[in-house]
Order: sequence, then structure tokens, then C-alpha cells
Amino acid sequence: MVEERTYINQTHVPDKVYSFTLQIRHMLNELINAKEGDIISLEALDDVAIENNGENELIQIKNVISKNNPTSNRAVDFWKTFYNWLLYVKSDNVELEKTKFRLFIHTIDNKNIGDICNKFHQADNINDAEQALKMAIKEIRGKEEKEIPESYKKYIDVLFDEDNKTILVNIIINFKVEMKIDKDYEKNLLENLKDRILEDEYADKILIYMLGWINEEVNKNIKFGKPAFIKYCDFIKILKSQLAMYRQDNVLQAISVDVDDNNVEKEIEKEDIYIKQLNLIDVKYDDKISAVKAFLRTSIDKTEWAERGLITSISFKEYQNNLIEKWNNSKNLIEIEEATNNYKILGKKLYFTCLSDNSIKLQGKDLPSHFTKGEYNNLANSLTIGWHLKYKELLYNGEREDDNNE
Repeated sequence: MVEERTYINQTHVPDKVYSFTLQIRHMLNELINAKEGDIISLEALDDVAIENNGENELIQIKNVISKNNPTSNRAVDFWKTFYNWLLYVKSDNVELEKTKFRLFIHTIDNKNIGDICNKFHQADNINDAEQALKMAIKEIRGKEEKEIPESYKKYIDVLFDEDNKTILVNIIINFKVEMKIDKDYEKNLLENLKDRILEDEYADKILIYMLGWINEEVNKNIKFGKPAFIKYCDFIKILKSQLAMYRQDNVLQAISVDVDDNNVEKEIEKEDIYIKQLNLIDVKYDDKISAVKAFLRTSIDKTEWAERGLITSISFKEYQNNLIEKWNNSKNLIEIEEATNNYKILGKKLYFTCLSDNSIKLQGKDLPSHFTKGEYNNLANSLTIGWHLKYKELLYNGEREDDNNE
């Protein structure tokens, strides 16, 4: 059903997901798992935060692309994170009793969580938290009050101050650490969305769209130096609109995206048969560009639709036969009606007559606007059909038509 050919514009979801910042991807992940009333923010209370009726969860995100471990006992980032959380609480930005604290590590390889971080993570009551803090002080300062490196001394001095103990102990009780390996994160994000929307066929397209939407919402605020807030209810509204579009039973939605100009130029320069067919009837360059874009996008769409089980080879062959019948009928009418032997003019009329009819369905479903044009050019590329009335003779024999007539 689908010719074996590699196209420039193939979809590759992990790469496209990765093109968005980690904060944007993490916002989407939190929104997927959010509940009614949640508001997800970026660069407000923390890197990412979840707010709901006075309750908060502050999420500090660390993207680790080296051997450094931000959870190790003496990691500057680890102590700085707790220091910042302590300041948030002391400045009344958050209510300690209603706030959770999460350290999210995104790493290229697996790392062992440091002993102190792990003890803090496991502590879920005052006694365990106090013991974990006591162990941390002993580990960092030692029995003989050994000198602490300047890189994190200023954080330790504040955190281990007796006046701040109560706050720090409560932060520890509400603290969790989460580590995700880079190679699995994007796949898991897609799987989370699939579980949320109960949709496999178009989940990757919806994922990319929702990331783009979040990115736009964030940029609207960030460019004015403001933190960004996205309400769960707004997220659900957009998500439902995407689902409604893709779940229309009478429409096959495009998987492909528009082809950039550089790739169009390369395709024209290759001068495949369908391009030669257009050259025979002297179509305008803009129409040739449109044909190339439709041809490439259609090739991607039909491959993807087949792989996703949206169309069958039998129904696609029926669709092609309908196109050929339409072409043949149009050709016969034009030959009868036109009192001219200028085959270029007749060929142009035949080409645009066929393209003007987008009513032919595939498997009983409407198609994206580019698809019929793309498939006509695919049939022309295989010489199943042609636009010039002597297209086979000219293309097989390499002849050129005299501009004056046939």
C-alpha cells in the first residue's frame, strides 16, 4: 500500500518533546496528574509549584548532565534547595503546615541518592525527621566542628541554626526526592498522557500540541518578567478540544506538519517523475511548491495511518481507484469538450479539475486538504496517471513537446 521511501518530515516524538525545556515538560506532567482546583506555576514559588486552596507543593528541578549528584551529602544544590525553602516559609510565602517539598532530579544516568537526602525522604514524622537532621549535622560538621567549604557554608549556617530547627524538621517531614532517567522520561510522559486520555492513536500529536500550548502560555508571562500560572481547568479545556478534534469518526486527521522551504527546493531539484509531469504542462512554480508539500505530507500521513491501524490496504486501494476513475472521467470530458490540440493547456485543465474535487473519501472519512493533491501526484509519480495527454510517450521516450501544439 505504501511505497518504501524515507521522507524528511517523519515524526519522532522523543526528539520533539525534548526540544521543550525540562520545566515545560514537567509542567505538563504535573497537569496530567493534577486534580480539580490545581494551579501549576513556573518560576513563582519554585521552579514548578502546585497550588490548591492554600495547599502547595514546591518542586525544585535539577537537570544533571554530568557525574555530579545533587543529592549527595555535600552537594551545594541540595543544601541551597533546603535553604531556599526555609526562606520561603520564614517570609510567609507559603504556610508550612499546608506545603509539600519535592526535589526532582532529571539525569542522564542512574545515581544513588545520598544518605542524608534518603533519610530526609524517608522521614514522615517528627521523631524520624529530628533523627535525620541530627545525622546530617553530625555528617556535615563532624564531632570536632570540621571546617565546611565556603560553597555551601552559608546555607548550612542558616539551616543548622537552632532557631530554624522547627521549620527545617517540618520541611523534612514533607520532603520527597524523585529521580528520573533521561532516556525513559519522555516515553513515560507519553504513557502518562495515554493513560489520562485513554487514547493511543493520536497521543503523540496531542502531547506535542499540549507542550506547545503550555510553552505559549508561559511565554506570555515570562516575557513581561512575571511568573506563569496555568489552571487545571484551562488545561483540561484545551485537552478536551484536542481530543474532540482527533476523535471525529468522519475525519482522518493529519499526522504530518508543513514542510520547510529548503526541503521543498531539494525535492524539486531531484525532479522525480511527478515533478516532470508538472513540467510537461508548465504549471506555475507556486503550484509546484504546493504539489511537493502535499506529496511529502501525504506520504507521511498514509504511512502513519497504516501503522496506527486507522486505514487498511484494501480501503486505500479503493480510494486510489476512485481517484483514477475521477482522473479518467475528467480526461475524457476535456478531450470531448475542448476544441484545441494544445496538450499543455488541456493538461493544466485536467490537473486543476482533479484537484478541485476533494469529495473522495478514504474508508468513508474526510481527509486533510493536502491529501488528495498529494496522492494524485503520487499516482503521477508512478505513471498510473498523467496530466499531459501524451505523458507516457513523452516521459518514456524523453521527448519534448513542441510549444505550438501536441
